[in-house]
Amino acid sequence: MKKRNLLLMTGSSLFLLATIAVAADEKMPAFESLDTNKDGYISAEEATPSKDLSEVFVKADADGDGQLNLVEYDSVALAKKQR
Repeated sequence: MKKRNLLLMTGSSLFLLATIAVAADEKMPAFESLDTNKDGYISAEEATPSKDLSEVFVKADADGDGQLNLVEYDSVALAKKQR
């Protein structure tokens, strides 16, 4: 079961890298600066200062829990950097 979850997360991350399009004119803020309550996740509300992240928040939330963990956030940042 753990291997299945790991494969699912890996596949989801790769999917995000291939499909998330973010605007190239805004630099992505650091994860820590957006995680204002310091719980290790970025909520939709915490993402609002970043237009780029707000626009792709639902797609970036690979596990559908309503918040972004560091892996999900890094997928968005990496996709933006590759553009």
